[in-house]
Amino acid sequence: MREVRRLGGVLGGLLGAWLLQACSGSEGAAGPAGSEGAVGAAAHDALIEGQRFYVLEGCPSGGVMLSMGTDDGSAGGTADNGVLEAGEIDDTENLCDGPTGPDGAGGPGGPAGASGGVGATGPAGATGAAGDPPALGFDGLVTYASGSPIEISTVGGVPDDVAMPGFGTWAQLVNIDDLGTLDLSGSPGRSVNAAFMMPFDATITKISGFFSTTVSLALGASSLEYGVALYVATGGDNTFEVILDSVAGFSALTGTVDPGTTDSFEFSPPTPIPITAGTRLLMVIAASSTDPTLDATLEGYFSGSLQLEEPTPP
Repeated sequence: MREVRRLGGVLGGLLGAWLLQACSGSEGAAGPAGSEGAVGAAAHDALIEGQRFYVLEGCPSGGVMLSMGTDDGSAGGTADNGVLEAGEIDDTENLCDGPTGPDGAGGPGGPAGASGGVGATGPAGATGAAGDPPALGFDGLVTYASGSPIEISTVGGVPDDVAMPGFGTWAQLVNIDDLGTLDLSGSPGRSVNAAFMMPFDATITKISGFFSTTVSLALGASSLEYGVALYVATGGDNTFEVILDSVAGFSALTGTVDPGTTDSFEFSPPTPIPITAGTRLLMVIAASSTDPTLDATLEGYFSGSLQLEEPTPP
């Protein structure tokens, strides 16, 4: 029985191998090629752009902001133009700079070089052309003195007669209706020319005045204000326009004013007043009152000055 079982096992193995070989056929011929697939959508370039910032969020020492996206024309951009536009940015990332390192130690100083010998003296050069003379700025004063006592007045509280001091003399304009413009055309025998002509461009930086009454004046409860105004005439005519209204530098007069009463002032315009060369400059002294019924005449000696500064050429 044992031998029969062994023989059966050998036959079974051979028969199985034969059956396996009988069922496996040879490789068949290749089938026909399939049809071409549809063309896929066009691809767009992926772009990365960097921009350096010295101040960047999360980067104490600054850094570079990287912007990444596809050049596909998203959000109004232009596709495939090689520029990453705002609507095409899909992501950003900050690359921080590292902190500034400490300064390195200074290197040792090099040895001192040997001094060279004194070279021979070269020949004298030709004498250069003479330069322009130095340009000098000018600071000075224009001074006024009335000589005899001036007379100024008000009618109904407004200026009526005004005085124009000169250089040891003075002139008067009477019955003035408008102090904005003054006409100094004059007439034969009439003294009105108290203006002087500027020889250069300058600015007026300070005005000063002194007054001493010569005749008593009774003002009662009224007050009388008086001061200096400046006028200019340009274009070679006799029409003078006011450039500085009365500075009212003198104190207002009240009550009874005795002869010999004095007052003085100094006034610096907030902005220096420019005066061009060839302009005629005129000083005028006038009085006024807030009392619409006051008719008054003030008499006294006047002295004054203008401080002029000529710009220093560059």
